[in-house]
Amino acid sequence: MIDTIINSYISTENTATHAIEQHLPPINIKCEPKLNDQKHATTLIKEFFSRIEKEFRKLNTKYAKPLGFYYWFIDRDGNLQCFTHEIELFVFLCGSQNYPDKILDTKITANTPKRLPPQCSIILKYIPKDISVEDIKKEISIKYQTTFNIEEMRGSIGRTSRHVRIDLTSQCEYTKMMNSGVIAIGGQLIEAVEFLAPLRILICSRCNAPGHIKKDCKGEHDVCRRCGGNKIQGEHRECTIKCHHCNGNHESTSFECPLITEFRKELINKLKSKAHTLPLKVQLFIPTEFRTQGDKNNRILINNTKNACLQRQSQTTLLNGNLNLHEWPCLPRNANSQTHTTANSSSLNGNNIWNEMIKTQNEFNILKAKFDEQEINMMKRYNEQKIKLGSILSL
Repeated sequence: MIDTIINSYISTENTATHAIEQHLPPINIKCEPKLNDQKHATTLIKEFFSRIEKEFRKLNTKYAKPLGFYYWFIDRDGNLQCFTHEIELFVFLCGSQNYPDKILDTKITANTPKRLPPQCSIILKYIPKDISVEDIKKEISIKYQTTFNIEEMRGSIGRTSRHVRIDLTSQCEYTKMMNSGVIAIGGQLIEAVEFLAPLRILICSRCNAPGHIKKDCKGEHDVCRRCGGNKIQGEHRECTIKCHHCNGNHESTSFECPLITEFRKELINKLKSKAHTLPLKVQLFIPTEFRTQGDKNNRILINNTKNACLQRQSQTTLLNGNLNLHEWPCLPRNANSQTHTTANSSSLNGNNIWNEMIKTQNEFNILKAKFDEQEINMMKRYNEQKIKLGSILSL
């Protein structure tokens, strides 16, 4: 059964597309009284943006686009479900303090998420267990003022240490921490690395099998993910947990299921084989058990072609180095030689010089990236040896 399902769905484009998509979740705005009129809701949203625009642009000085949602609708409870593709707007609306209390006689309340998107998250690695989360929060709040959330990562909790995820609303503070690479907590330097989103698995809400959605499902009825029975028959709130894929003691959508695990493995292998087609901005985390042995960059799945690397580095240079072709200063004109030929020659020479500078900058960025990677690996090995030494001394 496992091979049949995997072979049926692993090759579909929907499966691969869903795996790499990182859409922002909806923004839920509760309204009192409840909304039931589309025109009134439209007027309310327009007024909402006019109220928050001044503060938003004050915090996001480089944001030049008009404010608005990608789309929105009134849900069945009379509240607003709003969607945006702009990370700046999403992060701004994650703060309840940025919402007006009342608009057009309608009281609005923000239902903010618990976490920010991966683009705003950093992992603090191998923090000793004797340093509590509260101590971490106190130390970080002294140096970073825009902390949104700090929590332990469940899968990383070991005998002596664990990883902690931190979300920052300020891009400046995020860049500052990433550039530093470490943060001091309790007098100890803790490694800070970029949080990479895992790939997403498309799971059917009808049959709980991976690789397709409900509208494409061939199942006859909705299946309970706990017991595998028909959802229509019974409450299914306290039913016996038994996976209907493998008869194991877990829910059918759990990563403990061999079907889900094997599907995940095949999906990663498929994306690896087509890594050259991935969008430039996509960086996916590869779990330890699915990494290629001997590959230095086996924890990240990206488009690693030469052109893609150069484009990413060029974009980074322009954004972080503030380089702008239009801001390059003009050389003073030579009053004694104004011939057309000389002007064209000077222009060509200028372009050649600029292209050579860009090429040199890209080569420098490649060397710097290799150096940074080696430095991170050395720090990782150092921390691992320190943990092992601590374990030996504690025996």
